[in-house]
Amino acid sequence: MNGVKWSKKKGRGKKVALVESPLVLAAGTTQHHTQQFTVNNPKLWYPDSPALYVLRTEVMDGRKVTDCEDTRIGIRRIEMTREKGFVINDKPLKLEGSNRHQEYPYVGNAISDQAQYRDMYQIRDNGFNTVRLGHYPQDPSVLEACDELGLLVIEPIPGWQFFNKAQGFVDHTYKDIRDLIRRDRNHPSVIMWETTLNESWPPKSWKDQAVRIAHEEFPGDQCYTSGDTYGYDGFDVCYNDWKEGYNRPNTTSKPGFIREYYDYEFGGHYSTTRVTRGDGDYALMQNAWNAQWSYNRYRAYYPWTIGGAVWSMYDYNRGCCDNICYSGLADLFRLPKFGLLYFRTQMKEGTFTPAGPMTYEVFINSHWLEGSSDTLQVYGNVDEVKLQLNGRVIARQYPDDKPSTSEYVSRPDGGNAENIDFPPFTFFNVNWERGELKAIGYKDGKTVAEHVVRTPGAVEAMDITYFESGVSASCRDLLIVYVNLKDLQGTGCFGENNREVKLEVLQGGELRGPATIKAEAGVASFLVATTDSPMLVLKAVSGNLETMRKLKLKK
Repeated sequence: MNGVKWSKKKGRGKKVALVESPLVLAAGTTQHHTQQFTVNNPKLWYPDSPALYVLRTEVMDGRKVTDCEDTRIGIRRIEMTREKGFVINDKPLKLEGSNRHQEYPYVGNAISDQAQYRDMYQIRDNGFNTVRLGHYPQDPSVLEACDELGLLVIEPIPGWQFFNKAQGFVDHTYKDIRDLIRRDRNHPSVIMWETTLNESWPPKSWKDQAVRIAHEEFPGDQCYTSGDTYGYDGFDVCYNDWKEGYNRPNTTSKPGFIREYYDYEFGGHYSTTRVTRGDGDYALMQNAWNAQWSYNRYRAYYPWTIGGAVWSMYDYNRGCCDNICYSGLADLFRLPKFGLLYFRTQMKEGTFTPAGPMTYEVFINSHWLEGSSDTLQVYGNVDEVKLQLNGRVIARQYPDDKPSTSEYVSRPDGGNAENIDFPPFTFFNVNWERGELKAIGYKDGKTVAEHVVRTPGAVEAMDITYFESGVSASCRDLLIVYVNLKDLQGTGCFGENNREVKLEVLQGGELRGPATIKAEAGVASFLVATTDSPMLVLKAVSGNLETMRKLKLKK
């Protein structure tokens, strides 16, 4: 067995450990064999520095290699307690998470490895260090991406709102646990195994055995099971109690985690979180406010609640209902809503992201269309924000510091932010007028960030982009393609929801889904599967407007 340091650029690096031992096997027999070795001064896997190694296992007959397998691993140590929270490599870390369904429009879960990576990249790049794979094991490429990106993973067994006491069903659920952990236990990104059936009520005896099986498959002190409590305290991490949509700290002696927040507590299936980009700025502001209100409330439980995960990162089609669930921080085509911009600004300047260290950023939660709300929020990791309208100063102020409310307040009120690292800046009585709205962010009195929104004119131009998210377009890929409607100054026409757009693939790919759709919030989104051709040629037509885009595809 060889331990080989892994290098992303070169594929392999220097050998750092080696162990060899004889093994005598009779024909047709099976034997379990254990080897141990030490890596001196290892580079530890950590979310901000996800160092990886390759473990090469060779079976040799004399000097001849008869079988070989490479397993990519990371070296790290984790701990979860009610007193310390989550600790990795002796460093405490709050788990800032989102839930992700493995699903794309039109094709379901038939997603390319590149598309899987793009989702994980977008999650990591917007302030999340944890993803819960709700509610089932996802493709191995997802975990490979998380290993590379430093994205911590909570991985559930399959199953949702159903339990059958028949022995056949029980046996299958236990097999699911064994299969899941055997497949994925070498991934350093996986920190919790959700060994219960999501939103189900199996008996205590079933849960006890599920936990025992997990620890059998992952022996030692680095296996942490998790699940809904409903009065049960046998998991290593007990999810916070859930009652009518509200999370409350669990009453066990175990550390807690909020598996889902920011959606169901605001109206169940009619949650005010569930909005589309086409619903406009009022709705999108509500989406982000719900995120802030929940985030502030539940962060107060730390460290006994080690973190939480928003439901959900993306809008998604669902089997339980015949409509799309719009609870996402981004839509089905991965376009951000205001809620995602809020979470992005919760990162401190210099924080690791896959695109590079976080900078100072500010975002106005408005597209500045006629009829815009006179209450605005600016999200930013800065000390002060100045708001200007057509060059005039509206106000310059510090972050929100009004008190929190024990009961939910339906609109931004300048409070509910004391547990947030970077509270928003709420501006009241900002009367709309056509033109340019600018937010200027300051750190220690110096300008460090700006964001400008402009009232758009009529649709006079288009361009074609795609969801790149850390991975350039390649052959045998699945691309979300955007046709963006703009005015003559290049401002996106966010208020445009009805204009028909047609996309043609002239070379290098095929459409998955309709060729003609109506734009939503100024963007028409399509799905294109690329072929082995080195070039993808796209043409968009809308009324008397036409544009083309050529993309060179990576092999």
